[in-house]
Amino acid sequence: MGTRNALISGFGLNGKDAMCQQAVRLFAELYGAEADNLVLKAFATSGIGVGIAPKIRTAMQSQDFVGKGRFRELLSTIPVRLALNPKTALIGAMHYFQ
Repeated sequence: MGTRNALISGFGLNGKDAMCQQAVRLFAELYGAEADNLVLKAFATSGIGVGIAPKIRTAMQSQDFVGKGRFRELLSTIPVRLALNPKTALIGAMHYFQ
């Protein structure tokens, strides 16, 4: 499974395959929409951290994280930070249980 995902993201980011490009774009779009939803659900006005694989960083940075219609103004004031460390969840869990 991991190899297939790596191939799709690699071909999509390098522009080698139109369907892979579309898949990466769609993934980034849906991921951004869910990040918006999470901000609104938790009313996380001080910001949100989004964990992603470093190799799709460019696709995520081009994503508009403020596409929620009437909430656009509010969401545009909330910072989005990309967590690129693959051990971010483990580090957070470690700090939580200390």
